[in-house]
Amino acid sequence: MLIACSGFHRERLTLRVSTDPYNVLRVTVGVPQQRPGSGDCGVFVLKIIEYLCTESPFNFGPHDGPILSQKIVASILIIKLSDRSA
Repeated sequence: MLIACSGFHRERLTLRVSTDPYNVLRVTVGVPQQRPGSGDCGVFVLKIIEYLCTESPFNFGPHDGPILSQKIVASILIIKLSDRSA
């Protein structure tokens, strides 16, 4: 789905991407953008997916990349630590 939404398939004409049986939602208005050159694109993609899946309003912006990264790392560490104690 992300490949199809990114337009990657238009650049790679030999690649055929099917979104069946998924419903593709294209959201362009009100979607937070990372700062140019910040390297936060992956963080923003993850958070946008999370917010779309939970139908939450976007409450972060271009300058929130570092804190969003820290929250993702903390979540991963908590999961890893809980797996070790289980």
